[in-house]
Amino acid sequence: MSPLNSSIKPTFMSKNKIYLIVIVSLILSHVVLFSIPFLKGPKKEYPRKVIIQELGFSEEQIALYDTLIDAHRKSIHKLNEKIKKERALYYTALNKEGGVGNLGNISEAQLRIEQTHFLHFLSLRALCNDAQKKKFDALTPKIQNIFFKAPKK
Repeated sequence: MSPLNSSIKPTFMSKNKIYLIVIVSLILSHVVLFSIPFLKGPKKEYPRKVIIQELGFSEEQIALYDTLIDAHRKSIHKLNEKIKKERALYYTALNKEGGVGNLGNISEAQLRIEQTHFLHFLSLRALCNDAQKKKFDALTPKIQNIFFKAPKK
């Protein structure tokens, strides 16, 4: 060996240390990956379940409520489809020189969605007996949080 090479000795980790580092990193990565769902907090309950529990609905009321839900979903779906079509028409005005789309149909459909929601809650309240109506009235300030999703950030 030459004098230059003798002063530099390679320092390699032993195989055991490498294995230990790999195993520890795998364990840590698994701990992190499996703890993510717990960091998000408790799972939000479905609005239907919350209403049934909070108001103490009977089996007959639950069946009527399910019928209301189905009718409401169909109405909202139709209105959302109308908004999609009207929005597509509105944005085609971009292709026209100086063209301005009509927002009136979109805003009218959005207004009808809000009215449909309100009428749905009136129908829901009508399902309640007198004691349940008091519970429903106490629950109304929370309706926004129970039924409507917050906008995504």
